[in-house]
Amino acid sequence: LNGDLSPSVLLAKANGLLLAARKLQKETDEKRKNEGLDVRPREVDISKIRSVMEKIRFMNTVNTPTSLLLSRCNSIGRDCSDASSSRQEEELPDNALIHQCLAEIEEKHNIRIIFASECSSRSIGTSHQNSDHDIAAIFVYPTDRYLSLKPVAKSFQADFPSQCNNDQQPDVQVILWESRHAFELLSNNNHTLLEVFQSPLVYRVFDLNDAKNAGLSTQRSWDKQVLDLTGLTFDRKRLARSSLSQGESNYHRFIKSKPKGNVRQKKYVHVIRKILLVEWLLNETNTSSWPPPIHMPKLLQSLQECNAHHDSNFDYPVGNIPPKIQREVAEMIKPSNLPLLQNIGDHRSLLDSWIMSRMSFLKDRMKNIRVCKEREAAIITQWDEILVPLVKASSAF
Repeated sequence: LNGDLSPSVLLAKANGLLLAARKLQKETDEKRKNEGLDVRPREVDISKIRSVMEKIRFMNTVNTPTSLLLSRCNSIGRDCSDASSSRQEEELPDNALIHQCLAEIEEKHNIRIIFASECSSRSIGTSHQNSDHDIAAIFVYPTDRYLSLKPVAKSFQADFPSQCNNDQQPDVQVILWESRHAFELLSNNNHTLLEVFQSPLVYRVFDLNDAKNAGLSTQRSWDKQVLDLTGLTFDRKRLARSSLSQGESNYHRFIKSKPKGNVRQKKYVHVIRKILLVEWLLNETNTSSWPPPIHMPKLLQSLQECNAHHDSNFDYPVGNIPPKIQREVAEMIKPSNLPLLQNIGDHRSLLDSWIMSRMSFLKDRMKNIRVCKEREAAIITQWDEILVPLVKASSAF
């Protein structure tokens, strides 16, 4: 090591050694193939070397101690489950990879990412060790771009496929929304953006304390103010209707239309989660609660509690999930069974029957629910009170 323990120097040397090893291995394999010899099996587990490299890179790129990250997650009211917290130590190398991906996107597109979080099975409690990362991010352009006549992209996607052949490093996909477009969607009841801000795994939040004259109150972090405002402006009935429509569409596309033995099992979890969300939104015993639980096990538990306190005088008896369905779903999302959700298998007749009957029941119940599709001017003003000073402060780079 030549006496130099700088993380950046160590990482550069480790990267150089790894690249040289891969090059030598490739050249040796090609030579043996040309000579009609068998390719030698790998003699070194590269994944272990990469794990050490990523831990060094994480310590170099992330200055916030892990304990502080976890306490921040709890302090802003995020739904941090015991399961996700217990896996936090294992996910540190992935965090370093994600920070690197975000930095590359910023440099390539000349933007600033002001918020980024996990929006995948990792955020809803159904991930396994090798689950990919689906990152949702909100960004701003430099101020000059907003003043230019040249059009700007409202959203785009960046993919970072795994560089490891043994699947030890997951793929990373980043979907990005320009800040004004994201707030436009939020003001229109967009559930995807709501879950982006609910995610317990947050990788980037622009700090308004670095821009004290921004004009936005910094008593509470701006991302938490966004969550607070969704509770005031989101229409539960409208959100329930759109969620049911998505669930129905996904069921027909990914489950019902598939031939026998060709159904990816995780699709059942996605569809059932949409149904449970609709049940939660329409349940009159939790009208004071917001937002709906993002974590699948907690969403199921919340509905069970609602059903236990159900009053027969309510017009809408939701949350009444049959015990056999509860057991089936609980078994699917048991931590030891989560890797099996990636498998392709047969249809589940019990779940198919319940899904179709429950979606029909929910659609019938919502026929007489009136939904206002037009936004009030006051709602737009409320969102602007967060957006305008945020863009002013963050686009000055």
